Amino acid sequence: MGKPRSQTTFRDDEADARWLSGSRGKYATKLSDGARTVVAHGATPEESQQRASRVWEAREKQIAAVADRGIDEDLRVAFEELALVWTTETAHLSSPAKLMDHPAYRQVVGLGPAVSPLLLRDLAENRRLWFPALTAITGENPVPEDAAGDIARMIGAWTDWGREHGLI
Repeated sequence: MGKPRSQTTFRDDEADARWLSGSRGKYATKLSDGARTVVAHGATPEESQQRASRVWEAREKQIAAVADRGIDEDLRVAFEELALVWTTETAHLSSPAKLMDHPAYRQVVGLGPAVSPLLLRDLAENRRLWFPALTAITGENPVPEDAAGDIARMIGAWTDWGREHGLI
């Protein structure tokens, strides 16, 4: 965790079409440290920078809060049930998109940051493909580009990240 290594602020001409209010979002700021990237929009460069900083800090607080508390037993049971349903009902699928679109997988993501330690442990122990769920929940992706598709390296990158953040 810590400060982003890079910051870029730019005019986002396409943002006007995405925002209902034409006065909001003309500028964007992108913060990155390699594993995590956040982008926020604002009416001015300063506003977009402030919003990006707040998003960055919110992610850090979420991860730190999860690391500071133990695993709730009810959450653990809910996760295990959802993981079992997902594994059982998708065992015949090879499409990553279909695997991630399963309702149980989406419910796991919906459990939020508190489920991160369980996902990391399950990833290491059972090699279930929680990579997109972890990225969605944490806003991080510690997997180097050259490791894409190499499951062992991807698991290693995520478990190293989890240890660094006190989640496993």
